[in-house]
Amino acid sequence: MFDIVIIGAGPAGMEAALQVKKHTGKVLVLDNRPEPGGNVYAYVGSNAKIFPDHFATFDNSYRSGLALVQRFLESGIDYRPCCSVWHLDENGQVAYRGPDGAHVVQAKKIILCTGAYERPLPLPGWTLPGVMGVGAAQIALKSSAVLPPGPTVIIGNGPLALLYARQLRRAGSKISAFIIPKQKEPVRTFGAGLRAALINPANTVYGLSMLLDRRMAGTGVFRNASRIEITGQDKAESVRFEVAGKVIERPAGSVLLHDGIIPDINISAGSGLDIDWSNKQQSWRPNIDEMGRSSVQNILVAGDAGGIAGAEAAHLSGKRAAMAALVALGIATDGDLAETQSGTENGLQREIRFRTRLDQLYPTAYSSLSLADDLTVCRCEGVTAGDIRREIGSMESANADPNRLKSVLRCGMGPCQGRNCSLTIAKLVAGEMATNIDPRSLPRTRAPYTQITLGEMANLRSGQNHD
Repeated sequence: MFDIVIIGAGPAGMEAALQVKKHTGKVLVLDNRPEPGGNVYAYVGSNAKIFPDHFATFDNSYRSGLALVQRFLESGIDYRPCCSVWHLDENGQVAYRGPDGAHVVQAKKIILCTGAYERPLPLPGWTLPGVMGVGAAQIALKSSAVLPPGPTVIIGNGPLALLYARQLRRAGSKISAFIIPKQKEPVRTFGAGLRAALINPANTVYGLSMLLDRRMAGTGVFRNASRIEITGQDKAESVRFEVAGKVIERPAGSVLLHDGIIPDINISAGSGLDIDWSNKQQSWRPNIDEMGRSSVQNILVAGDAGGIAGAEAAHLSGKRAAMAALVALGIATDGDLAETQSGTENGLQREIRFRTRLDQLYPTAYSSLSLADDLTVCRCEGVTAGDIRREIGSMESANADPNRLKSVLRCGMGPCQGRNCSLTIAKLVAGEMATNIDPRSLPRTRAPYTQITLGEMANLRSGQNHD
């Protein structure tokens, strides 16, 4: 039996594992990627070793992850890449599939460091080939030095979009245009920007440098865009939109969508953790305390999986969750916990406050979207906004049940398991029923959390290395 199993090898997962390793060797890290780093430091190790010229095109926000990845790989921690968790329960049983089939391990404590993914931005034409998220394009750049065919247009805004635009320019390409959707209320950038500068001057200067980069690249910026649609026959060919009543069309070989990032809660929700709705971040997230402890006694959460706060906060929260788990197991002392909490408190609170200002500077377009009946909402099952509205209309109850929508229409049952549609469906339900989104708006998540064959389940084997 492992003392602690950590799911995810991003900054939170690696920091948690290194903290645990100082006290016990009975720690296992499972990650679905071929190498550690998560999204923020994806493929930093192989880029530094095999593709030094490509590695040099990235700035310090990416390259700084190399030291952590090296410490993690050299630590002797039981690390299993290319392993996807498809089931876990409150008794500490963790089932996963890897390169050599399906396995099950037993843990006394589990730390979920599953990170985040991009908030879906459903628009007319978003299912065309050539349309993807900014995050997906960034992973292609990091993993394979792949540049999207131009002209490349970004629909959306935010730090990740600006960072990718800089990285793409350094790699020899550029973003042709930023199309920023219109908000319901004006964005008060001056006040939020000033507060961000006071909280974290260095990161604010970094953000301003990315804005300057965009201007120097000659990228067209179109603010307050409405009626945005991606057009094309067999692939994306242009983006059409309106600004101040004027129709504009920009050619596009690639269209990248971005509307911020949200916690990946599928395993958290499927494991029975209490899930809350955050009005500030317009997303669901697990209900956890300041040390990452959840409503399920043996499961903790760290990093962006527990609420979006950025890479530096993930480092700190990973250390905290690990120490809280060690103390609960009697391996570390309350004094160790107090020392860890004290050593991470100021930095963590600074990052959380800074993220609050970023959210004010770059509010989500999600709440401002107008969803036409013929718009595909669930890409996996081909369910439209009209299909969902008609099913809501047939419900007699005053509260539309998202689980009924899931069972009748199959939205959320495809390969993405609702990651690309649950938020949009919740918005539709709230709009049709004149209610607010809350934890009840989230349909139930059940195992398996990822695809697995019947043959793999039938041949499930123990993956324990510790008795």
